[in-house]
Amino acid sequence: QNAPPPSTICKRNVRIIILPGFGNDAIDYQEPLGQPKEVGLVSCLERRGCSSVTVVPIARSDWVKVFTRGLTDSNFLRGNADWNTKAYDWYLETARNSVLEMIQKSDTDTPLILCGHSAGGWLARALLRRYPELEMSITAVVTLGAPHYPPRDRDCATRGVLSALRHADQRDGPPTIPFITVAGDAIDAVDSFTLDSYSRVATKDAQYFCGDGVVPLTAAHLDFASKCITIDGALHSINQPGTTKPTDVWYGAELFIDDWLPSVLETLKL
Repeated sequence: QNAPPPSTICKRNVRIIILPGFGNDAIDYQEPLGQPKEVGLVSCLERRGCSSVTVVPIARSDWVKVFTRGLTDSNFLRGNADWNTKAYDWYLETARNSVLEMIQKSDTDTPLILCGHSAGGWLARALLRRYPELEMSITAVVTLGAPHYPPRDRDCATRGVLSALRHADQRDGPPTIPFITVAGDAIDAVDSFTLDSYSRVATKDAQYFCGDGVVPLTAAHLDFASKCITIDGALHSINQPGTTKPTDVWYGAELFIDDWLPSVLETLKL
């Protein structure tokens, strides 16, 4: 089935690198859950004139390294890890290589945007802390449903990385390039599953929050962001909550691309 004509068209060439979320595979942004390529985020962006769209080549099986490598990192085990932790160095090195490859094979005057989904959003921040020299080659960072703050009342799943990023932003200042955060306003924390999910990344009492089903609004928007976009009805993942069935109402679906991409292009004057 042919996709409808997009309402957003890039006025100039734009390069985008997608950083996958925790547990995701690169294929999830190309052919999500076995659907046609036209459904994927990559194709949605290409139809809108983005000249080069790639996904950091992460495999689903790679995520076990967070735990196998994390077990050898004392700071990770104590919950005091930062962006240099062994638990995530494999991801950041792979992302760095994707950025360098994109820089080398295309015109350096063409804007380059990092688009981080879920954990890929805070990992984009970690990438710039670990490899600050990359910042001069990146135009902006867009995050889709990313948890940016450590939880208030429970251990952080990042084992300290979110806290380290927060402290670095306060101590040294945030990155100099624009950040644009996108969040979904779809599900209230009215059931135990959603309440538990929001509590894992909530900085306040999660029972009063709404979010995308995984990340509440208060955790998804950075206080230093150049633009904060909230989309009514947008869900967090490529699948319907609690199932393996695909959904067409997540951030990267055709339905919602034009709810955030125009604001990104306008903010960056592209």
